[in-house]
Amino acid sequence: HTRLVSDWSSDVCSSDLDDFDLIILDLNFENGHITENIIKIRKSAGDIDIVAMANAHHRETEQKAREQRVIYYMIKPFEFHELRSILDHLSNRKIKNRLWNLACF
Repeated sequence: HTRLVSDWSSDVCSSDLDDFDLIILDLNFENGHITENIIKIRKSAGDIDIVAMANAHHRETEQKAREQRVIYYMIKPFEFHELRSILDHLSNRKIKNRLWNLACF
């Protein structure tokens, strides 16, 4: 399951996170606290995969996002096939990990 999140505080509560494998987070540059939502997600959801989208490229923001284990950092606008490629890759990775875990038993 995937969810697009624009505002962590109003869009998602931590009890919903068990139903999702991925959060697509739209980083907001207007308020100046762009990685705050990532930190909130990590406190609530730990290892959930996060793809962050931003409307501008700032090295410092990307660095902060990566420090919070954001797996992809996309710059808007982007082509749909780019997002689809990322989602396919993540899906294939999850399947491989599940198969590996089954093989280890």
